[in-house]
Amino acid sequence: DGAGAVGTEAEAGAGAGIDGGEAAAVPPADVYGVATFDLRGMCQDLRLTRLELESNLLPITSIPSGGDLDWKSRPGRFMEAASTLTLCLQIAAPLVPPPQVPRPYRRVIITTEYTNHRLFREILHVVREVNAAALGLEGSPKHVLTTLATFKFTPEQIVDPMLQVLTGYHLIDGNMRQLAVEGTEDVMARIVDVGRRAVGVDGNHVLMNTELTYVSRIYATLGADLWPIKLSAPLTGIVADVKTQSGTRVRPECREAVRRLSALNTYAWLRQAEDMRLFPSDQMLVLVDKKFGAELTVTDLTGKKPRQRGLHRISSCESVGATDITGDEANDIARHKDLGGREGKERMKLKADLDDENFEYWEQMAQRRRLRLRRDIASEEHAYIQELEGTVGAEKRAAWQEWNVVRITHEAAAEIAAHEAEDAERAAALAAHEAAAEAAGRGGKSLHTSKFNYPVARTPAELMLHPLRPSESRVEELATPWVENELHPDPLQRPMDPAAGTDRPSFVTQSKAPGGDIFTSVHLVGDALAREMQEAAAAEAAEWRRRVVVDKLRVTTLLPHRDKPGQIDKHQSLLRSSPQKLGVTGKFVKGASPAPVSMYLEEPPATAAITFRDTDTLTFTAGPNRDFQRFMRTGQSDVHTLRGAGERD
Repeated sequence: DGAGAVGTEAEAGAGAGIDGGEAAAVPPADVYGVATFDLRGMCQDLRLTRLELESNLLPITSIPSGGDLDWKSRPGRFMEAASTLTLCLQIAAPLVPPPQVPRPYRRVIITTEYTNHRLFREILHVVREVNAAALGLEGSPKHVLTTLATFKFTPEQIVDPMLQVLTGYHLIDGNMRQLAVEGTEDVMARIVDVGRRAVGVDGNHVLMNTELTYVSRIYATLGADLWPIKLSAPLTGIVADVKTQSGTRVRPECREAVRRLSALNTYAWLRQAEDMRLFPSDQMLVLVDKKFGAELTVTDLTGKKPRQRGLHRISSCESVGATDITGDEANDIARHKDLGGREGKERMKLKADLDDENFEYWEQMAQRRRLRLRRDIASEEHAYIQELEGTVGAEKRAAWQEWNVVRITHEAAAEIAAHEAEDAERAAALAAHEAAAEAAGRGGKSLHTSKFNYPVARTPAELMLHPLRPSESRVEELATPWVENELHPDPLQRPMDPAAGTDRPSFVTQSKAPGGDIFTSVHLVGDALAREMQEAAAAEAAEWRRRVVVDKLRVTTLLPHRDKPGQIDKHQSLLRSSPQKLGVTGKFVKGASPAPVSMYLEEPPATAAITFRDTDTLTFTAGPNRDFQRFMRTGQSDVHTLRGAGERD
């Protein structure tokens, strides 16, 4: 809508004036917006090459008296619309060059089809040959291959650029192979040569840049051989699976590693992959192998078809490459025929049957038997035993007597038997003494007068009875129904005394006492008691009235309070003061009368239509014959009435 301008703080200040002066950076316009940005961040971070800022747009006008309401209707309502301006600043190199750090390593990523065995076996051959020479490994090819697969670099070797080794990984998913190799510039020359020859051949995808170097190795912890990773499904399917991209079943590091491995096949330049930080770390690859890893086969590792049953029966010339770690072309899977059909059975027949006609072996066995028959083995063994008895036997018996646990028992058998006899005599004497003392204490009577008898076992019926069960008589008594006032059929009351002429009998005591009313009962019942209570209340009320010294018993008080607004107070301002607005005064409206309070002011209220009884106008709270009262509660309405005892309304 309105013209916008972007500049520094000084330029914005020059263009924001409304006194007629305009800055050169601000285009001439009536209404425009200005956004200011702080670019000091480019100088604070030495490695920063890209800066993105966002600032609010402020409306500026060059129209004189721009603060009037009229100019706001023009285009340029930036603040009302919450408009912002984004500035993206990108430079080719940092403002301050970074310190020089040695970068001796290179990386190459080669992706090929799964069936292209020649390319990946050539890369494996270079890696294993270079690493075996750098580590000084010697021996058979199988020994070298096993050592490289299990070798682990030390932390000092990992950071040593003088160690001329190649490291990386070998990703296999059934459809493609992705091989990543890293190392110093000297040993990477052969891998770079292989990558140049593989570009554009058989659908190969190569990421390689000889000018792009790195500070350190990232795959040295995986070992001295290309670390194989076999995926359980194609990489594209794993990345597209919703279970991989969402949820908690896959760790974030593993999910990021799968995305990076898939993205490496989509970029055409290694610098683009480096800018996107697509190289997965060694820990990420370990997580991918744990989550999506599958069982490796011989074809995955060597490109050869696995041996089938009967393969060991073919001629030795056709099985030379079984342990070849370099991968000879003669053993390619395309030339390795199936041995499970008719041709395999014919080859199995070429092998002759087992030949047991070994005359040399039988001659050796017969010679050994003749020599054994000439010897007297029993006499030789007896002589040898006698020799041992005279030399080693005495030493063995002496050693046995030193640590034998039963030696003391045999040597001191008589002494041990004497001690046991003495202990038995002392125990018998002590038992006889205790028995005599017990018999003397009982006076010669036996300890038990009769044989002990066990108590008679109770029957199941007795065991079912509660120990606190009531007796039969108590059960019968409780079962008898209760009869109210069985012994007193008449109502309980005082007997009548005709001699006294009233229902209040005289209280007669058994003891002799002076006459008079001293022992007359004061406890009454029935109508006599109620009548006595009424008489007492009337006497108390009469006594209270006798003591009153004022003219009236009604007490009126005046309490402090605030006026409460009513429904008719809305016209109070019209009645008490003159109108405040000029539009309703006589100066502007001639002949206008004051606004009426009520259109029914002159008419008497029709009370007969809304009530079922006659209205006494003399008893209105506002006054006799007064319809309204402004305040429902006035000073005279707070009334306290102190009624005397027994007073009724």
